[in-house]
Amino acid sequence: MKYLRRVERMYGSNEGITLVELLIVLALSLVLGTGIYQVFVGTTRSYSLNEELARLQEDGRMAMNFLRTEIRGAGYLGCLQDVNSVVNVLQNPDNFTVNFTGSAIYGLEADNNKWKDNANSDIDPTTSGLNGMGLNPEPLHGSDILVIRGVRSDLPSMEIKPHSSGNSASDPDPDDSSKGSPTFHLTSDNLGFQLENDSIIFISDCSAAAVLKIHRHNDNAGTIVYNSGGNQPRNDKDKFSALRNIVDNGLPAEVFLYHTAIYYVGEDPVTSEPTLFTQSRPGSTQAQAIISGVENFQVRYGEDTTGDGMVNRYADADEIEISSTVNNWENVLSVRIGLLLRTPESRDPTAPVDTAEYDVSGDGTTDFTAPGDRRMRMVFSGTVGLRNRIR
Repeated sequence: MKYLRRVERMYGSNEGITLVELLIVLALSLVLGTGIYQVFVGTTRSYSLNEELARLQEDGRMAMNFLRTEIRGAGYLGCLQDVNSVVNVLQNPDNFTVNFTGSAIYGLEADNNKWKDNANSDIDPTTSGLNGMGLNPEPLHGSDILVIRGVRSDLPSMEIKPHSSGNSASDPDPDDSSKGSPTFHLTSDNLGFQLENDSIIFISDCSAAAVLKIHRHNDNAGTIVYNSGGNQPRNDKDKFSALRNIVDNGLPAEVFLYHTAIYYVGEDPVTSEPTLFTQSRPGSTQAQAIISGVENFQVRYGEDTTGDGMVNRYADADEIEISSTVNNWENVLSVRIGLLLRTPESRDPTAPVDTAEYDVSGDGTTDFTAPGDRRMRMVFSGTVGLRNRIR
């Protein structure tokens, strides 16, 4: 009996935890769980922040590298060294699309809701036609527009054979098809790329060069036919003799594709995001997106004002003098570019609101004021020399 009482007292004393102990355990669990959750949320936010920052930096580097490569090649002439040796065979060599010799680099300065250069205070860059950019989609207000002209250095050139005078014993009349059209022959084993009718091409023999338009071509036969007909811009038949001098002088000559590339910020019609676009002229009617999230684009030009081959000042596009007698775009030796990139809209309601003022051009003035959203923004800038003008 004594043993049973002793066992009863032993088991009877084990009555479990009290309510106070339970509350203490729950409180400790809650504190511990809250801490773990906060660590998880903080880690997730930090990861998301780092991911957005990395993507922003990567996009900025890609955009800058792309623009640097294009700007360096402005005014590329193949093996030709002297731009004054280029003959523009087109009827309107000074129009926007093909003004290669005078303005290998050119731009428009953003002025509130319009664009301007030194000669025109209100330019519509969406206008098409012979002297229009025809930008599509249209550019966003507040960002500059950069124009680069030259031959395509990223495509292989094509060697050509001596000029052929067509069906007649003498050079045919380009306006009289019964006498044949002037042609020259491409080396058939060196057709580096496919040509298209109405393409603008650049022919150079290292001592002289010409810019002209193809009327039609035959890739299989390796021939290019040119005359003064067809769509604008057209060739000027009075300048054909200069072209023949290049092709017929016995020196090796090459053919390059010529193009004008326009860089600007527009709204992507699919994502509605501000995007850096490029549009090629002539021919292209739709711009191609380069990098999304580019909110502002500013360009300044390094001008040699004394003729010593050194940059004396950096100026906006509307400060580079241009007129019927003066074209100081020929004196631009370098370009200073600035890009403002943003991330997609932040999903974190605790992220800081951005109302900062951004100096994108680097001239000490505000180019863009953030609208008070929760996006991350970063300015990328750099100075690029024009390889074909630097001495």
